Amino acid sequence: MDKITKEKFKNVQLVLLDCDGVLTDGYVQVDSAGNEYARFSHRDGMGIKLLKRAGVKIIVVTTQVSLYVTARCKKMQIPCHQAVEDKTEFVRHLITTENIDPMHVIFMGDDVQDLGPMSIVGLPVAVADAVEGVKIKAVYVTERKGGEHAVREVCDLILEAKREGQNE
Repeated sequence: MDKITKEKFKNVQLVLLDCDGVLTDGYVQVDSAGNEYARFSHRDGMGIKLLKRAGVKIIVVTTQVSLYVTARCKKMQIPCHQAVEDKTEFVRHLITTENIDPMHVIFMGDDVQDLGPMSIVGLPVAVADAVEGVKIKAVYVTERKGGEHAVREVCDLILEAKREGQNE
């Protein structure tokens, strides 16, 4: 990672995550009763817990509405905003409400609905298996795929950059 990107990670105060394709692998299982299931990474959950301890805010922003998203966010004790029609305006509102410089915000996404919010933050991040247009707009592309500890990878980079910043 170059010095400029590492500096950006050091100053992160807010991490905004898409859910499907970032916290999950993007697949949804549906049983015959119509119940949906998705797989989440416990390592991502631990990374989120460590970031919260370090004072970084984490919020999930998704266009979808799913009980599995609600349940997972509740377990991780992070805010979750579902059915967000216009992610760009919603993210702009969140950044203003949280009173955080957009340069100190990550938006982590995987698909075209994430391009708008990625364009208004200082550190747009794409997962390794994101669509090509999202990867092109990202300042950082994870080595790991969505749902396969990509969020943990970013959490660890933030924590490492903050530790190194304290030792300077």
